[in-house]
Amino acid sequence: MGVVSYHCKTTGDVFLDIARDTKASFNSTNMKLSAKWHPNKHLQDLWNEHGPESFELSVVEVLKYDDPPHKDYTAELEEMIKSHLAANPPGKRFMAVVFITGGLSGGVGKSSVLTQLEK
Repeated sequence: MGVVSYHCKTTGDVFLDIARDTKASFNSTNMKLSAKWHPNKHLQDLWNEHGPESFELSVVEVLKYDDPPHKDYTAELEEMIKSHLAANPPGKRFMAVVFITGGLSGGVGKSSVLTQLEK
């Protein structure tokens, strides 16, 4: 459980999402991208153009928890992703996936917004 990242090594673009099950999240996203029906058009376009080998997948932050995993940790996960966005001002939320132009380490540039995270 935590924040997962799809980093396009070719362009430097980073897409973040919260995941209650990181392995399942990667499997689901990879399947949607391979089937060419991922809801994030920009991520899908980069995947189509550069291929899966151009992406580095990682778990950016893990949520530590003591309670049973069936508890709803959405608020905690949203706070984690908000902290990553605050550290990267150009980052915007795309549907279920966040896109940060230029990467996680203080990326620069513009990013398109479909739906921005609530502040």
